[in-house]
Amino acid sequence: MHILWTAYVTRDDPEKAGAFYLNTEGNEHAERDRKRLTFRRSDKVLSIHHASAKDYPDCGKRPSPGEKTVLIVSQAIGLK
Repeated sequence: MHILWTAYVTRDDPEKAGAFYLNTEGNEHAERDRKRLTFRRSDKVLSIHHASAKDYPDCGKRPSPGEKTVLIVSQAIGLK
């Protein structure tokens, strides 16, 4: 397996971003723990993180001070 991922940031707080995705994706795809909210659909995953948590991939670039939330979109790709 190979994981492709992209990171996005927003100035919205994680609760606001999470509420948006809960409204569009629904609770049946949501998984919550103390650190993040995650939505899974087959091999695609969206995880919503507090920017200060530093528990997400970042390629060495951190969010700027006004950016409160990091969204990681990932997908598992099978290799042949």
